[in-house]
Amino acid sequence: MYGSQVSTISTSTTGVVTGSTSIDINVTGATSGFQVVAILGSFLPTNWTNATQLVMDVTADAALTTSCGGWCQITAQGTVNGNDGSSLTSSSPSISTTTQSVTLALSGITAPANVTRLMIIVNSQNPGTGNLYLNNIRLLFGGGVCPPGPAAAVTTWNFDDDTQDGWVTSGANVAGITPSLLSGGFPTSSSLYYFNLSTTFTASYQSSMLSQSFTTPLDIPGGIRARIWVDSSCGAQAAGQIWPSDGTNTSYNSFVKVQLNSWSLVDFPIASWTYGGVCCVNNASVASISVGASSGGNTPFGTGNVKIDDIQYY
Repeated sequence: MYGSQVSTISTSTTGVVTGSTSIDINVTGATSGFQVVAILGSFLPTNWTNATQLVMDVTADAALTTSCGGWCQITAQGTVNGNDGSSLTSSSPSISTTTQSVTLALSGITAPANVTRLMIIVNSQNPGTGNLYLNNIRLLFGGGVCPPGPAAAVTTWNFDDDTQDGWVTSGANVAGITPSLLSGGFPTSSSLYYFNLSTTFTASYQSSMLSQSFTTPLDIPGGIRARIWVDSSCGAQAAGQIWPSDGTNTSYNSFVKVQLNSWSLVDFPIASWTYGGVCCVNNASVASISVGASSGGNTPFGTGNVKIDDIQYY
């Protein structure tokens, strides 16, 4: 989870019901009574088909509830099938300084429902400033349906043989990328190396990417995912990106805000390769894939590392 343009994110021991810490959303610059205060990405599952409720334990401090005015509520929107700001719920439970479990009844989601970002919104009479604490966020599925697990990878490129595995620094629109293979990577017992792109971003929405073209096109049944790390110096609103192409059409819909200075999972299921029903890429004949990061839309931006590991299609 990361902050919006009006907030910052840290951890706290306030409002803890499960575990040892909560997410502390410090809202400092709200300008509206309907304000996105935090964005959650890089979660699993992204397949929310048959999900009925989003439940979380919520606590607000007195500064937030007072500045909200006559009412102070929490609700949510999401990126659903590639469409940003999609409605997820009509619920807007009230929040208070007492820790409480709030339930957002999910509605308006049509199958297949691939949700890649969750926007937490404070709905209030006045722009509210203060601290909002979230803990124990969970997704409930109805009708006896179990939440779907992540699909098994068909192919993984993890660079653990200390080679580039056919990936090259192309598809980017920022100059001066310095590629290297470095020891480490996403912290699993099997991760030995990762692909590092030392990048100097000079403008908003520049892209630093790895690409690979395939002599025999790939048949991708489910989607593409990768672990991506972006240094905070690259851009305050940096985002991970995955671009599949069939040689004629390319999908640029993947723009997943990442937690800076940390590994994030960027997942791009084929249902999200369209945007507003318009597409595009033939997933049974993918000729190339590009993976990397954008500097995002806001300053500051500059020089930093874009790290890539565990590129998979499934």
